[in-house]
Amino acid sequence: MRHACTSILYVIAFAEASWAATITVPDDYATIQAAINAAGDFDEILVEPGTYSSGDIAIIDPLGKSIAIRSSLGPEVTILDG
Repeated sequence: MRHACTSILYVIAFAEASWAATITVPDDYATIQAAINAAGDFDEILVEPGTYSSGDIAIIDPLGKSIAIRSSLGPEVTILDG
């Protein structure tokens, strides 16, 4: 029985991950925070090269979501200036 429950949990986790979306900044949303606000758990936010700044507030707040935020071409060309 314990083995069956573990298998069911793996299926549920895999099913949720397979529905994950990729959100692109700035194509889909103009700011990283707007993309985070729209994202659901397991989504990936792909940030295009550039410098992203926020003024006086933190540039990103993940809001406790299980998301991945990555640069599309690496940290050398994508700068978060918060």
